[in-house]
Amino acid sequence: MNDVVSENDPVAALNGGKESWSAYVEEYGVPEKIRFGNIEHVDLSGIDLSGVKEMSSLSFNNVNLSDAKLPPCFKNVFLAHSNLDRVQATNSDLYGLELNRGSMVNANLSGSEIKGARFFKVNMNQIDLSGVSGDGRIQGVSFQSSNLTAANMENAKLPHADFNHTDMTAANMMNADLSNSSWHLAEVEGANLVGANMKGAEAANAVFSNSTFVGANLSQANFCASNLKETDLSQTNADGTNFNHTNLSNANLTNMKISTDKLFSTVFTRANLDGAEGVPVQLENVSGSVSDHMCAPAASSLALSLP
Repeated sequence: MNDVVSENDPVAALNGGKESWSAYVEEYGVPEKIRFGNIEHVDLSGIDLSGVKEMSSLSFNNVNLSDAKLPPCFKNVFLAHSNLDRVQATNSDLYGLELNRGSMVNANLSGSEIKGARFFKVNMNQIDLSGVSGDGRIQGVSFQSSNLTAANMENAKLPHADFNHTDMTAANMMNADLSNSSWHLAEVEGANLVGANMKGAEAANAVFSNSTFVGANLSQANFCASNLKETDLSQTNADGTNFNHTNLSNANLTNMKISTDKLFSTVFTRANLDGAEGVPVQLENVSGSVSDHMCAPAASSLALSLP
């Protein structure tokens, strides 16, 4: 076939589009590996690459991969301005995957290894990240400035993850490991964090209103100057947690374990403190003003403004 590229150049076949790829596969079969190269400005929507064992060290720019099936190993791949809506990559090795200013709406990455992955300004609305593993001892997966509304992250292992400036409205993070993660200026309204591990999380100046944390581990976390109004924090462990300047109005703190030396200017208006451990009785219905400025270091003594 004169129009088919060399067997040694599957990247060229992909750059030619879906018909070029089909001709390549018909002539040579599915390659075992596709490594190194640039794929740009091409429509590969709906392509089935699941038969390729490994695609690695590749760069995609302005590529449409919507509805595609990715190979079981798709690692150290960089994508910019690319569409991965509804892409299928379950139980895959996505180590070092990087997507910059793209889209992964309704994509399914459940059960995949995403250690070292970077997602910047990506629309990940309703993405399935359940059971993914991005365990980084020092630096975790980054979702900075991305849209994760209604994302499913149940049972995900994402310690040290970067959720700064993300929109995670109505996201499901039930039983997820989010320890030592960062949430600066994140919007996390109406989220499910039941049983989640947020130990040591940096969540100052974030919005978690109307979210559910029942049974979550919030110990040593920092929620300074964050909005947690109307949240359900019942049965949570908040030992050593920083709630200075935090809005906990109308929150359910039933049977919550909470430190009392990091409640400077905290708002407890109409909060339910029944059975809360470590909260003085006189704090019931106490209000204070939430500071607009950056959090100061945790106060060594309790100082609340009374109504």
